[in-house]
Amino acid sequence: MTRFDDSRLQLVLGLLLLALVAGGVTDLYFDRPESLWSPHVLLESSLVVVSFGLGVYLSLIHISEPTRPY
Repeated sequence: MTRFDDSRLQLVLGLLLLALVAGGVTDLYFDRPESLWSPHVLLESSLVVVSFGLGVYLSLIHISEPTRPY
C-alpha cells in the first residue's frame, strides 16, 4: 500500500467511527432509558467509548507518521 492509500483508509475509518459515535449518542438521547445499567445502555456506551478511542488512536498514528523512517 502506498502512503496515499493509507491516508485514504484512515480517513474512511475515521469517518465511519465518527458516524458510529454520533449514532450511538443520538440513539441514547432519543431512547431516554430509565436505567443507566440496562443492557442497551451498556452496549451502546461501550460502542461509543471504543469507537472514540479507536478514532483517537488513528489520529495519533496519523500524527506520528511523518516522523517514521522508511
